[in-house]
Amino acid sequence: MSWVWYVTLFFIGSLVVGYVLYVALSPRSVAVEGENVDLRFIGFVLALIILAAFTISAMLILGKIDEIAPPL
Repeated sequence: MSWVWYVTLFFIGSLVVGYVLYVALSPRSVAVEGENVDLRFIGFVLALIILAAFTISAMLILGKIDEIAPPL
């Protein structure tokens, strides 16, 4: 598989993780206090962990596919 796929996958994963970080840490949401805000931050952290794991695992799977069946 071409290196372009890896770069594209990493770029899309970076954009999604960056957007989730921006939404989680925007000044409007940080200024609010309460229990719901804590749960929201926990949810965003879990989403970031899952997104990062998905991006890395997808890149590893693409690498294995390339190893097993080299391009024609």
